Amino acid sequence: MKAPPPLEPFGLVLHHDGSWTHEGAPLANKKLRERFDRAVHYLRDEGKYVVQIGHFRGEIIVEEAGFFVRLFDPDSGAIWLSDGTTETFAVASLSVSERDGAFLCTVKRDLVPEGLPARFHHAAHAELMNAVDEDGVSLRISGSPIRLPDRVTGSGEVATEDDADDQSDHRGAEAHGHVQERDAREPFLEESPGLETEGREGGEAAEQAGDHEQAHG
Repeated sequence: MKAPPPLEPFGLVLHHDGSWTHEGAPLANKKLRERFDRAVHYLRDEGKYVVQIGHFRGEIIVEEAGFFVRLFDPDSGAIWLSDGTTETFAVASLSVSERDGAFLCTVKRDLVPEGLPARFHHAAHAELMNAVDEDGVSLRISGSPIRLPDRVTGSGEVATEDDADDQSDHRGAEAHGHVQERDAREPFLEESPGLETEGREGGEAAEQAGDHEQAHG
């Protein structure tokens, strides 16, 4: 059996806010972005993130997290991830992004014992905030309070979503995606007809994946 070619980046970047670019050009097509979201894998032995579509596998650059929490259900404690999988939320792993104050947690602990970072999207962030108990330092899951980590609450109550937004604003527009702006700029909510991508580079990313898939299919 022929050995797979060595992994190396091919210009595809997963940014901290969940957007994708290929050689600097944003991927404007919703279906293509969602396909890449579901295709993200972490290779434990290589310590690299890749997208795998059919027989095509390419290394990607991950800015902050390779996975994103789309939904959080406080009744069951389940979280839904961008790759289409569901996990139990590990409350003890909750932390705050140094970039803009968004929530992070760890996932895929069956793959990597210490877990891999996953970033909360706006809807999941709001759902988590709604589940914070009246004491401000615990999260109510399945009706029971679970104390939040001190790194999230500090010496007082957990920061509200507005507080996170204020932190993001204070750090400037160059942060590439503030918490309060994410609802308006959420790339996965855009409607892009057909299979067009924005710019030549975006189209090449799709073509590269498609060509490899056809050649090995």
